[in-house]
Amino acid sequence: MRLFPLTILLFLLAGPVVADERGDLRDENLRLKAELKLARTDKLYLLIDLRSSVILIKAGGSTIRRLPISRSVVHGEPERAKVRRLVAKKSFFAVRRPMVPIVGPDQESALVGTTLPEILELTEMPDNYRLLLDDGTSLVIEPATVDWRGRAGLVWSGGVGILRRTLRHLWPWTPAAKNGEIVLGLTGSDARQLYWSFDLGTPCLFKLPAG
Repeated sequence: MRLFPLTILLFLLAGPVVADERGDLRDENLRLKAELKLARTDKLYLLIDLRSSVILIKAGGSTIRRLPISRSVVHGEPERAKVRRLVAKKSFFAVRRPMVPIVGPDQESALVGTTLPEILELTEMPDNYRLLLDDGTSLVIEPATVDWRGRAGLVWSGGVGILRRTLRHLWPWTPAAKNGEIVLGLTGSDARQLYWSFDLGTPCLFKLPAG
């Protein structure tokens, strides 16, 4: 007689687990289909894999660069298996292009004496910034180790992040509140590489933790 209640308990516990596994399999199948479409274009796209703690920069289905994630925090419930595109980048310290003077032997040239923007180097990219995606989801990139500028940026971005999450609770019907925010920790060089590589309009996919 004691086995009967135990059997019922095991059945009830197994039910939600099976349902969650089916949901994860469905989401993974949809994500793979979405990635297959991106891979066929041969254009750059990103796979942000929180299960394996890595960002994959890919093109044509092949991995070009791997950026290990040291830590990740998901706020809200971002939709799974959805292709998102980058619409804006916001950093604590603005990226400014150095200006170089134009000089030459032709003194009558209209360019002589003026300045043109110098090409930015990878080392000039920020390592603490926020990436805004077209569905309202935001990615907050934080460096694993920081200097004084980085600490100031982290204090600022942390305070702004708390404010954003508070506003999401107050207005839960907005797209930003629904899709949430993902905080990712990267090394300084990898954070700068991501900022450099992730251009506006570039698509990305999330592989979120199970459940």
